[in-house]
Amino acid sequence: MTTRNLLSLTILCMLNFSLMAQSRDSIAVMKSATNFVTAFNNFNWNTFRESFADAATIFYPFWNQAKRVKCRQEIETNWLTIFPEFADTTNTRKLQISPKDINIQLSRQTAIVTFHLGTEKIHYPDGL
Repeated sequence: MTTRNLLSLTILCMLNFSLMAQSRDSIAVMKSATNFVTAFNNFNWNTFRESFADAATIFYPFWNQAKRVKCRQEIETNWLTIFPEFADTTNTRKLQISPKDINIQLSRQTAIVTFHLGTEKIHYPDGL
């Protein structure tokens, strides 16, 4: 085997390993994103709040609270203000948020997950 063929084989193996690792990471990130949306739909505060790292940043693109918020504590305060249902232990209300066009970008230890909800409004099953 020539040096060139060996180099090509090595690069191909490294690329294959990288794609396999990225695929595993993407699956784990997608599972986390799914858990986040499920917790949000069910107003499950404990699972929902665990979705945010201590140094997380979130941008609220609409509502009266449109702004960027940094750190878990500020994020939690904002979510509880926007959705008091999270703190209401008697709440039976559910959302039907269904992310569309989910995009996962991986870079080292960081994942960025973006999606949109379409042009329709959030549907509240109880008609609110």
